[in-house]
Amino acid sequence: MKTFWIKKIGLPAIDIFADWGIRIKSIPPKPYPNLKDIAKREWQDEQGDDEYIPPTPVYASQEVDVKFCYEGAIDSIATNIIEFLEYLQGCEVSFYDEYTGRKGIFRYVSYTDDAIHHKISDTLEFTVKFKINNPTLDGEL
Repeated sequence: MKTFWIKKIGLPAIDIFADWGIRIKSIPPKPYPNLKDIAKREWQDEQGDDEYIPPTPVYASQEVDVKFCYEGAIDSIATNIIEFLEYLQGCEVSFYDEYTGRKGIFRYVSYTDDAIHHKISDTLEFTVKFKINNPTLDGEL
C-alpha cells in the first residue's frame, strides 16, 4: 500500500500509518471541481435570465467521504482512531496521497458511523467526511 501524509500548517507532515496504523482506502475521484452558480436576475417582462458570467471561473466548495482502514491490535483501535480524528479537527490540513498523487487542503467535518470490523484481518474500515473550500488550491507538504 502507498503512503498518505497529512500536514497541519507550521508542523511537519505525518505518515498516518506510522503514527496511527491507518491507511487510506479510497478517495472519491473528482478530477475537476464544479462551478459555483452564476449570479442571475429574472425579469418578468423579458425572456430567459440576465446572467453575470465572471471573467475568472469561481468554483464551489465540495465535501468528500474518504475511507480509511485501521490495521493493528484490536485493543488499540479506539485509541488510535480517536487520536487521528482529534488531530484532524480545529484547522485546515494538507494531504498528499502517494497512490494518486492528489494534494489538497481540507477540513474535518464528521466521522461517518459506518465502520466495518474485519475479524480475519483484524482491520477496521471507517469513513471521514471532509470539506474542501478551495478545490483548485494544492496543499503543501
